[in-house]
Amino acid sequence: MLVNVAGMVLLPAAVRRATHDERAGWMAIAIATIAVLNGMVHLMGTLVTGRYSPGLISGVVLYLPLGALALLRAAYQADPGTMSPGIWAGVAVHLGVFATAFLLSRA
Repeated sequence: MLVNVAGMVLLPAAVRRATHDERAGWMAIAIATIAVLNGMVHLMGTLVTGRYSPGLISGVVLYLPLGALALLRAAYQADPGTMSPGIWAGVAVHLGVFATAFLLSRA
């Protein structure tokens, strides 16, 4: 829950920054990457364990298609030098969130 609260505070700030400053466009790409990864991780968790993974429905129905659509649009509109840093930032943030959630679940 702590991870979700932090995300809900940081996400609107990143969206606002990305929409008001073209140099921060990588943040929008990072957010889209995080959304795609979130959907994929919940789907994979369900497939691997054979049990429902909380977040599966929103991940597959909302985050995966909307994130993929945003990434496709960015691929056509963003400066090529913006895509790679945005994707890598999204991967790094998602790995950090995943590791934090995993460690908190073990505590």
